This record gives sequence, structure tokens and C-alpha cells, in this order.
Amino acid sequence: MASLIELKYGTGTLSLNVDGVFRVEEDSNNAVCYYNTPAAAGEVWVVTIDMSENVTADDAAALELLIKRAQQAPGSKTLFELPSNKDATVDSMVVSDEVYP
Repeated sequence: MASLIELKYGTGTLSLNVDGVFRVEEDSNNAVCYYNTPAAAGEVWVVTIDMSENVTADDAAALELLIKRAQQAPGSKTLFELPSNKDATVDSMVVSDEVYP
């Protein structure tokens, strides 16, 4: 059973599968989730979450903690809200692959 979190999107929510996420960082005011899913040689999958408000380093740390909890409770769907702005919603999410820094 998948480990999922919910994110506010428009007037509803969307689910993000967080199986395999091993790190979350703030980069250019976005949350960046690194997955242990191999892509090209030496690269991993990355999901960049662009929120309607700037993501802080503390927000990214809170998201990483929530993801680790979700990974311990497969099948759960916990709503994540930015601690710095609970009204923020997802503007977009981009999946890519890159060399882990």
C-alpha cells in the first residue's frame, strides 16, 4: 500500500506518493523531494513542488518529517500545510531527474 500525503490544490487536494522520498529541501522558494528511484546513470527522481507562497527551509523540514511519518503508516493520507502559511496551495509539480547534490 502506498505512502501518500495530501496537498491543497485549488479548492480541493491532490495526493502525492512519497514512497522512496529520502530528503526534502527548499530550493528557489519551492519544496524539492528526492526519491531513491534510479533514473539515468547516477541520477534520482525529483519532484519540485511550486506553492502559491514561498517555501522556507523550516517548511521543507516539516514536509520531510510528515513524509517520514507517512512512510511508517502506508495507506494514510495526511494533509500537509505550509507552517509559514496554511492558506498556500500547490501551483504546480514537476517530475524530473538529476544528480543528487
